[in-house]
Amino acid sequence: MTLPPNPSTARARPRGGIISAVGAFFSRTLARFPVLGWLAVLVLFGGALGAGALAGAWMVVCRQGRCPSIASLERYVPRQTSKLFAADGR
Repeated sequence: MTLPPNPSTARARPRGGIISAVGAFFSRTLARFPVLGWLAVLVLFGGALGAGALAGAWMVVCRQGRCPSIASLERYVPRQTSKLFAADGR
């Protein structure tokens, strides 16, 4: 008499494909180095926070059309360019 395989001990069939290979790689890597998982979370959270801060600053600075247009920036000519002085002050 043959017993059916126990689902808890039976190995899952590999699905194949690049997605499963990448998933298996990250699963093994994070199992060996759990700090990398926390580092990835911190980098993603920091990037999202930084992007939100930049978007918020842009909205505050440029609201109500206070930012100059590109055409006006191309026509801009400063009244005086930078001055360079020698070590003796001339």
